[in-house]
Amino acid sequence: MSSQLIKNALLDVIPTFEGPFPPQLVSYTDTLYNTTSQKLGNLKSLEFARLHVCAYLAVELLRAKLDLPEPRTNKVPVPPRKLQPLLQDFRAAIFSKSAPVSPAKRSAPSTPLKFPKRPHGSSSTADGTVSPLLQRLLEEGNQDDVITPLKRGPGRPRLSQTPLLSVSKRSEMSPFNDESPFRDVDSPVQSPRRGPGRPRRDSAVDSLEADASPRRGPGRPRKQSSPVKDGEPVKRGPGRPRKDNSPLVLPSKGALPLTPKRGPGRPKKSESPFYAEIGTSPLKKPQTPNKLAGDFAQILSPLKRINEKVRSDEVIALCNKFKLPQEAALGILASFRKYGNRIKNEWAILCGLIAIAYFRIFKTYIAANVGARNRFLERLHQYQRGGLIKPQMVQWIKFTEELCACEKWVRNLELKYNYRLDYDVIKGSMILPAMRYSGAAISSEYEEWKHKLMNDLDLIE
Repeated sequence: MSSQLIKNALLDVIPTFEGPFPPQLVSYTDTLYNTTSQKLGNLKSLEFARLHVCAYLAVELLRAKLDLPEPRTNKVPVPPRKLQPLLQDFRAAIFSKSAPVSPAKRSAPSTPLKFPKRPHGSSSTADGTVSPLLQRLLEEGNQDDVITPLKRGPGRPRLSQTPLLSVSKRSEMSPFNDESPFRDVDSPVQSPRRGPGRPRRDSAVDSLEADASPRRGPGRPRKQSSPVKDGEPVKRGPGRPRKDNSPLVLPSKGALPLTPKRGPGRPKKSESPFYAEIGTSPLKKPQTPNKLAGDFAQILSPLKRINEKVRSDEVIALCNKFKLPQEAALGILASFRKYGNRIKNEWAILCGLIAIAYFRIFKTYIAANVGARNRFLERLHQYQRGGLIKPQMVQWIKFTEELCACEKWVRNLELKYNYRLDYDVIKGSMILPAMRYSGAAISSEYEEWKHKLMNDLDLIE
């Protein structure tokens, strides 16, 4: 993209910027243009606005770093109703985490890949074959007493270091072979593996002692010594608070079940796990959708600041931008405090006060330079933040001219900057230049009048 076209687009977006544009801003705009051309493709009827939108986003991103003014959208060649969706599409394309790229061929890595290390004593290799150590044990031992080991996943510990026994051997060693009516001796299913936290059962003696005096594991409910009959109160365990003063009585057959109260640490019913993705309970009021991310809503919409009060420092800053003297700035501030609270949009009266002061101070400059008045109105319209269109601002300038034409500070500006040469007179002279006589005929008449007047004075004496 041509740099001149990029600068023209930046000039439309930030018209108040003075001086040459930073090279970083121009380069970033060109990069955004190329990126969006690849990701978004042809925009059809909005293709001619791509460069302006990229310039707007570039100024928006580099505004704090390069100290740029606030970007404007009034000269972006897009209808207002289509501008916001277009900006959102461009932001989504620029800041997307993944971009569509062509599939690349897989090549061998420069460094060997790291695979998870297998624990010591693994019974099988990565391809599923039996390890050499276990293969040797199988060849030396009895094939009837040793079974083929199960395949373990990577990182899963082994149950024990002893060789695995067959079902027939374990059934002969177990003393509970005949007591369990639910156990099938001929079943080829192996015993379950030991879970985390359970003691190791390497021999029948350990299992016999564990079964003789079982211990209650963590989180396991305490067994009751005797069953509770219908109508009898339930005993309260140590440390458990009583729910009410009366003992708890179990309901009889046919009665409705009691609703248990929620204990400490137990989640509420409204916090259902089925709504974990939504993050809210179905009983709660649904939240309103989020607004536009960032502060783009206030920056892009001029109507957001119509009802905001204009501060005094903003008035002085606006006067300094147009290089108005101190007496003019103080007069503008006094009249703004006088009439500003009577108008709904304070920026209307402020623009009028700035204009009438500028027209009186720089009257000679405006008359000598063609287009100076229009350039001033354009800058004033860009600086104002009241949401006024240019014809409305011109109407308010005329209204303010009629309202404040008789103010003292306005008349002082007229006498000081506009009519200074006409009112300058020589010290001690009471005859203005307009009343002085010139020419031979007028001089002769003046001499005759003077001679006649002197004769009359002599007669009086």
